[in-house]
Amino acid sequence: MFTAGLWSVWKSYRSAPPLLSCTVITTDAVGELAEIHDRMPLLLAEEDWDDWLNPDAPPDPELLARPPDVRDIALRQVSTLVNNVRNNGPELLEPARSQPEQIQLL
Repeated sequence: MFTAGLWSVWKSYRSAPPLLSCTVITTDAVGELAEIHDRMPLLLAEEDWDDWLNPDAPPDPELLARPPDVRDIALRQVSTLVNNVRNNGPELLEPARSQPEQIQLL
């Protein structure tokens, strides 16, 4: 799976080192992913890689408007450990354990 993104290098007028930055291009979520969030990364099909990476041609608007193919994406529940950027280990890939339901008082 490959996602569309942009990157740039910004150099200040001072002697500070260049700042590298990047972003992931998003699009409207489709399929089951739309039940989780209204946006998702723009997925690129293999036949679109060369067009996307060509620095001499602007991106094809059709490529940006095409609904992504999400057939190979499998949804699964993950641990709340993924919500903290300080966590970065193989335990993040393990399936989440069931949480007891919260009791409704009202």
